[in-house]
Amino acid sequence: MWIDKQLIFSEDQAISGSASDAISSTNVIDLGSTDVGEGNPIEIIAYMTTAATVSKTTTATSTIQVALLTSSSATFTTGWTTVATGTAQTGSGTTSVGYSTTGPGSLGFNMRVLPNQLSRYVGLTYTIGAGMEVTAGNIFAALVLGQQNTP
Repeated sequence: MWIDKQLIFSEDQAISGSASDAISSTNVIDLGSTDVGEGNPIEIIAYMTTAATVSKTTTATSTIQVALLTSSSATFTTGWTTVATGTAQTGSGTTSVGYSTTGPGSLGFNMRVLPNQLSRYVGLTYTIGAGMEVTAGNIFAALVLGQQNTP
């Protein structure tokens, strides 16, 4: 799979926070003109590059969920709309949430959207599940044109 440096949302971005925190991706991607037709689906991948250190504060299952947001403004402030939400990755106790030793393609953070669903700027948020705290962990996320399938 080819990944363009200009299409990376987070490159080993540290993820830490308390229950229900939404952490913004390091980068916002400028898609330029979005006055296009439906187009081909765009895939977003995200995976933990370093296992999340989780401290559960309740009996809730630990989760981290990725959401794709879009706006006509380049800064992550107001006016951002959620376009797609990935499947929440789970773990229990101190089990690694969303971490894979085999790399991309093995997690449920993958999402697909059509270009006509997007405004000029896109970014991601990583939401920490209720009842938990993440004290360490790193994430990688990017737009890709397609993923290689393994036989």
